Amino acid sequence: MVPARYPPGYNLTLTKYPAGYIAVAGHTRAERPLPRPVGLFILRTLRGRLESGAADTSEKGPAMTDTTPQTLSTNRPQNPDVHRLEVIHVDRDAYTVDVREHRLRVDQPLEAGGTDTAPTPTELFAASLATCVAFYAGRYLHRHGLPGTGLRVRAEFTMATDRPARVASVRLVVVAPSELPEQRRAGLLAVVSHCTVHNTLNRPPEIDIELEP
Repeated sequence: MVPARYPPGYNLTLTKYPAGYIAVAGHTRAERPLPRPVGLFILRTLRGRLESGAADTSEKGPAMTDTTPQTLSTNRPQNPDVHRLEVIHVDRDAYTVDVREHRLRVDQPLEAGGTDTAPTPTELFAASLATCVAFYAGRYLHRHGLPGTGLRVRAEFTMATDRPARVASVRLVVVAPSELPEQRRAGLLAVVSHCTVHNTLNRPPEIDIELEP
């Protein structure tokens, strides 16, 4: 069985030949090639299933004639480890975001046609990075028995002037507590530079956008 932690939409074609070779081909809904590491993992996972006879791979004719592929779908119940949120339209450009038991709100500035009741999604993007840096800084201070009083992170970002619309640059400044010893400054900077959001930006995730049937 394909592990549920892989995203839905992978169509896997497995063929067992009489000589014992197994072929795996995979595509996402967007018809992108299956990433090689994922394909290899699935191959190892499913090899036993085919070779044990769980799949219908009986040999009914001359050698190398039973090559009809078997297609398995990974559109299975969602992985409980997946983090979920939901965005709901409120009015005009305002939306609420439900995250676990919390509710956030986004909007657009007046000059952009919104009602300016909340930050924009792009501002929350920069805020996500800044707060992740602050969290890592706070944990570093706590781990070394240092107070977090006065810890701040200032962020500024610029938008690209060409298409597609996107953030062009982000600058973060960590204001450390005055009690931070000089010998701990390099360690603090190293830790915050590898916060989860920053790591994600450096190694972008695969993003799949689709319309619900």
